Amino acid sequence: MKKTVLLLNALLFIFLLRMPFSVSAAPVKTPVVLQINDYYVLYTFPKAPYVDQNNRLMIPLRAISELLGSNVKYEAKHKRATIEKDGKKLVVYVGSKEIEINGTIQMMDTVPTIHESAMFVPLRALIDSFELPVKWDKSTGVVHVESDAMKNNERIVHFEDSDVPPKIADNNAILPISYRLEMSKPGKGKLTSGTITVEARNISGKAILEGKEDLHLVYFFDHTMATEMDTSTTDVEASRERPARAADERFMLEDAFASGQYNENLQYILALGRTFE
Repeated sequence: MKKTVLLLNALLFIFLLRMPFSVSAAPVKTPVVLQINDYYVLYTFPKAPYVDQNNRLMIPLRAISELLGSNVKYEAKHKRATIEKDGKKLVVYVGSKEIEINGTIQMMDTVPTIHESAMFVPLRALIDSFELPVKWDKSTGVVHVESDAMKNNERIVHFEDSDVPPKIADNNAILPISYRLEMSKPGKGKLTSGTITVEARNISGKAILEGKEDLHLVYFFDHTMATEMDTSTTDVEASRERPARAADERFMLEDAFASGQYNENLQYILALGRTFE
């Protein structure tokens, strides 16, 4: 009997070795490195902002330019993009350190790249060309950009018109540090859906009372938007738990999301790190 069991185990082992296994890779941990006004930029299509090998913050040109109120024209034949804002013009080339700012040739210390048909450029090029107010927080590694144009962005206006939170105590009380994102691909007859897990820290300098934390995530798709409700309505109950958070405490927030229409790409995930009174 013992020999029979051993033989069966050996046959099972050989069978398993021959089976084709499909192993899904764990979601990549992505640091949060950019904030525009009060909005932390977590995800942008097709890839989040990242720091390259030359220690330069690279951004998806069209996505971030839209938030900053710039117009972008990309010429694939010449691998060239022209960005215009407030009467100023920047021209960048894929794979070249050379740029043109209002007709003047200048050099960068890194090069624009292409990822899934999207051009990524160093944020510094836009900051210098359009004289954007910027501040780098050495302790967090987050670059903060101020942009009046973002306040008039159609997507942002739509969100803020529908955002009805309790009275806000602090708009910069919580810092999203990093996130892991799992998401389905857009498809005909399918809603784009996923889950995100965000690691965050209470940076308010004091304890946050129970029910007062609002790490608020906003998902912008091609045509629709999704976000949680902070206060209950006749149609939707605000049910997220908001535990108390000690000063400087790190915590995790997991959230599920879905597009409002079929076959939509997720364009942005933005986050507000605020608290309620």
